[in-house]
Amino acid sequence: MIEVASVGFEFGYAESGKNECGLKKLLVVDDEREIVELISIVLDRDDLWLLEAYNGYQALQMARTHHPDVILSDVLMPGLDGLDLCRCIKSNPSTSNAVVILMSARRELADYSDCQADEFIRKPFEIDYVREVVDRFLSTVA
Repeated sequence: MIEVASVGFEFGYAESGKNECGLKKLLVVDDEREIVELISIVLDRDDLWLLEAYNGYQALQMARTHHPDVILSDVLMPGLDGLDLCRCIKSNPSTSNAVVILMSARRELADYSDCQADEFIRKPFEIDYVREVVDRFLSTVA
C-alpha cells in the first residue's frame, strides 16, 4: 500500500492520510502526472510513504516539511527545475542527507555535475531500472 502525500496547488499545504512513522519516504517529482503515477504504481509497497509533487517549488516545500529519504526528480520542469531543486536540497542542512536522483532526456549528463545529485537516470527509462536504482538507495535507509 502506498501512502501518498500531495501538496495543495493553491495554498501550498501538505496533506497526509497516515502517520509516517516507520516508513521510508520517497518524493517523486515530475511535471508530467503520468510519469509520477507510473512510478507510484511500480514502487507500491508497504514500507514506503510516497510523496508526490508536480513542480520544483512543491517538491522543495515537501522536502522541507517531510524530509524524504530519496527524491526522484525530473530535470526539465517549469519554474524551479530539477537542477536548482537539487542544489536547494543539498545546500540546506535539514534536507542535505536526502538522496537525489535526477531524470532527464538530455544526453549530456556532465552538465549536471555541479548540483551534487547522487544518481542520474536517462529518459526514456526502463521502469525496472528506476525501481532498481530507487530500491538500492532506499535499502540504505535505517
